[in-house]
Formats: sequence, structure tokens, C-alpha cells
Amino acid sequence: MPRIRQHLVTLAVMTALGAWAGAGPGAAAAQTADDLFRPDVLHEVRLQVHSRDWALLQARYLENTYYPCELTWNGLRIPDVAIRSRGNATRSGVKPGLRADFNRYTPGRRVFGQASLVLDNLLQDPSMLREALATRVYARLGFPVARQSFARLYVNDRYHGLYAIVEAIEEPFLDRVYGESDGYLFEYHWLDYWYFTYPGPALQPYIEMFEPRTHTDESPETLAGPIEDLVRVVNEIEDDRFEAEMGGLLPLDEVLAQVAVDRLLTNIDWLVGGWGVNNLYLYRSTRTGRWRFIPWDLDVSMQWTDLPVTADLEANVLTRRSFTIPWLRDHYFTTLAAAADSLAEPVQASAESDAPLTWLEAQVEQAFALVRDAALEDGLKPYSNEEFEASVAFLRHFAKERPRFVRCEAARVLDPATAALHCP
Repeated sequence: MPRIRQHLVTLAVMTALGAWAGAGPGAAAAQTADDLFRPDVLHEVRLQVHSRDWALLQARYLENTYYPCELTWNGLRIPDVAIRSRGNATRSGVKPGLRADFNRYTPGRRVFGQASLVLDNLLQDPSMLREALATRVYARLGFPVARQSFARLYVNDRYHGLYAIVEAIEEPFLDRVYGESDGYLFEYHWLDYWYFTYPGPALQPYIEMFEPRTHTDESPETLAGPIEDLVRVVNEIEDDRFEAEMGGLLPLDEVLAQVAVDRLLTNIDWLVGGWGVNNLYLYRSTRTGRWRFIPWDLDVSMQWTDLPVTADLEANVLTRRSFTIPWLRDHYFTTLAAAADSLAEPVQASAESDAPLTWLEAQVEQAFALVRDAALEDGLKPYSNEEFEASVAFLRHFAKERPRFVRCEAARVLDPATAALHCP
């Protein structure tokens, strides 16, 4: 991908492997985290849970109570795994989203380098593909994102539907994407519409919005103080000092490139979106002191072909002020154009027409073929099989039309003469 890497921030990616030593000899060593998250394989995950515990988990799905189980993946049995209900709007007592912790009952244990996994119930997206496809786009363009794959989930030998196996945002993820994990990781919790405005110097608002995931035993001042400093600088530093001051706190070029990819994907539920900030992890390196934004929960992506590429940017203080810097504004539109070109790159022949499939079209077809039977057999999903197939049909349309629309939007800024000739 030499073209896209000319314009996007390239992040060092470390391979976080490591087999679970507790499995049978030879078998575990042959399996890695890369095997677990292979996107071209429909995995099988089986949970053996005491029937009373499973009934309690379903009845009390709004609680975070853990229950013991045995998890089997690819023939490897992993005992003493702790599972609980998870999710926000997608919590369900019928088809629960699950978090599986490998180290809750066995401190320090990791399975294939992972301390935990998310088993996503795929309730918010009728196509069941959007988040996986958005994840592939992020990875193709060189940005940090949680890996994921698809699985048939069985609970006590009963098929419980199509799920996604999702990499948790925790130390192994940080090691893989940043080459370090000793910094400060926070999960953002949506409490109200917040557009990176400054709540003031009191630390309580930051404590409520940002839950520490590392260094959890440190003082509120140590944890929340640097977040308050970041938000205050974003809002209050003078215009002529904004770029210089922010440079020591945040890689603005990377942030705008990430936002550009989100606009390409029409994801309105992250740093910039209709609900304000949401579905975000924040990480501060102890080596550089700089912050990084990590996206999470991308299942509202890919829903419009004509969403403007600057949608909601003005409402967010960080993006609004960044756009006043000419080279960052140009970087944003250059990233959009390069990313759209990458998704529209022809990669294989089409079975239905003379035109080759683009990279994104091919990803839609591959993912659909992989999960189709498992999705149709999923009797616990909250939508019909007709809705599932109609939603996939829209994804095909999106894959064809959205890169074309975005290229024209970027060209109107970067090359108006060309846009006038080739864009409607």
C-alpha cells in the first residue's frame, strides 16, 4: 500500500503472540493470537456453564456479575474462565454480549497473550458485518484498532448464534500497536453530549467520564489531572500557540487522519459524531507524555453513502481548532482522498460483471460468504433474515458508492478544477 502510506501516519505494529501453556502439549504452541483473530475463518467457541449460572446471567444481564465456565476454541479447552454480561445499548438477556476474563480466577494467566476477550452479540447491526469491515479498513490504512473474527457460539452445546471475537483494549493490545503498555489507559463513558469542551479545573467530571484501565490504584490527581490539562489546553490556549502547545500533548496529524477514516466510514459514534464523544479509549505514554485516541465499537459505520466528509467537525472543539491550521486541514483532505483510493483499488474479478471488485467490495463479499449460514441460523438475533440480507445488500452499495463520493468531496478542496470536470 505505498500510496496510502504516503499520507497516513504509519504506526509500529508489534506481533503479540504467545500460546497458553496450560493447554495440551504441542496443541497450544501451534495456536497464536493471529489464529484466534483470523478474519477469514468462522471459528467455533463453546462455553460450558452451570445451568443455574447461565440462567442468572441472562436474568441479571444488566449486572456485571462474573460466573465460571470452561471455554473451548479450536479444540483447546480452557478451564476457570470468568464470563459476565457486557455492552451498553446492546445488553441482552436473550443473546447476551459477553466478556471472558482468563485471569480473574487465575491471576496473571493469559491465553495466546490475551488477558480477556469480548464475545460481541452483534445486536445493533442487522448486517452483522459493519464493525468487522470497519476494523479491516482501519487495519489496512495502518491505524490501531482491536482485531476481531467471527464465531458460532455454543452454550452448553446449544447454538447461541453468530458472535464476533473481539480483542480487548488492554495491555496486550497496547504492546501490539504501540510497543509499550506501561502508560495510562482510560475508557471513556458517555454521560451526556460532550464535544471536548472544558468542564473546568475540578477533577470530578474527568473522573466520571474516564475510567482508568491501568494504574487503577493511583490517586485521582495523578490519573485525572493530565486529562484536565489536555482538555484545558485544547480549549483555552491562544490561537497562535495552539499548534506548538498541542504538539507536546497529542499528534494532531494522526488524530485528523483517524477522523478522516471515520468520516469515510460514516462512523458518527467516536471522537466526532452526533452524540459527541463516545466509544473511545484514551492512552498516555509514560515515555513521551503524549495522548493517543483509540476507536472502539464501530458497528454504526457504513450507513450512508453521502454523509458530508466534514460532518460534525465544527461542533468538536479539537477538530474545529485543528482545522484552522492550513497544513492540518490539507492533511485531512489528502488522507480522505488516499483512503478512498485504497478502498476503491481493484483486487479481483467479479462473478457478476466485467468490472473487477474493489478491495472494499471484495471484503463485503468475503465476510458475507463466511457468516451467511451462521447468521441465517441465528434464531436469537433481533431482526429477520430478510433484514439481514437487505442490510448486506446496502453494504455492497456503500462499498461501490462511498469511495467515489469521498474522492469528489476531497477533490473539491484539493483540486477544484479536476472536481468540476469529473464530479457531479
